[in-house]
Amino acid sequence: MKVIALIDLSAGKTMADLAPHREAETRALWELVKAGRVRAAHYRETMTGAVLELEAASTAEAHGWLGDLPAVKAGVLTVSEAVGLLPYSGYELLFATK
Repeated sequence: MKVIALIDLSAGKTMADLAPHREAETRALWELVKAGRVRAAHYRETMTGAVLELEAASTAEAHGWLGDLPAVKAGVLTVSEAVGLLPYSGYELLFATK
């Protein structure tokens, strides 16, 4: 299942709070990429968080991986949302026989 996760700075935290964790966070994210768990990573336009595209069996599994990220463990980043996506089936309407 594809999962989209929104990751934000935790309440009251700043980019300066994140700085000591950036290298470890980047290495941990790279390990998830190499394992095929993270398919894409993007910064938010505001540069106060990220959007990750993951491949997981469930949103719970994705939450588990994300909870192990160093900056999340340290409370600097928060997984604000993880949404499981299903393939869009609406195109079938275009080809349905009446």
